[in-house]
Amino acid sequence: MKELWKDQTFIGFDTETTGRFPLVAEICEIAAVKWHRGKIVDKFESFVKPTQKMGEAVIRIHHITNEMVADAPKISEVLPQFKNFIADGILVAHHAPFDMGFLARDFELLNQPLPVNRVLCSCLLSRKIFPKLSNHRLATLVSHFNIQVSQAH
Repeated sequence: MKELWKDQTFIGFDTETTGRFPLVAEICEIAAVKWHRGKIVDKFESFVKPTQKMGEAVIRIHHITNEMVADAPKISEVLPQFKNFIADGILVAHHAPFDMGFLARDFELLNQPLPVNRVLCSCLLSRKIFPKLSNHRLATLVSHFNIQVSQAH
């Protein structure tokens, strides 16, 4: 039986990290919104306590401070909750390989299999669907579609 896109559950998610590369940096926040048939049905958000302090350069990017994550749960506590949250959906992330690289590393470190969800990269999709846009940054797409955003992350 064919699966229709309109009947699928989608989970838009984002990670914030302590750096650019999963082998030397860590997740410091995971957030996600689950929607089905165009309606938000659930949300997930958690800071994650990194094992090392974050530098000023990365704090300027995502505005998450060391104080904000000081009492946050460790990734070993957050990842199983996130895995349960995403169990029934198709994942969507802007620059999905970046986020999935961090998730893959953490699942491996916890001796857990990487979830088998389908994953869509909204950046790659926008390049294919809107090839004439000046760029495919999330801020550009938000502006192009006149989406009101109260919080960037």
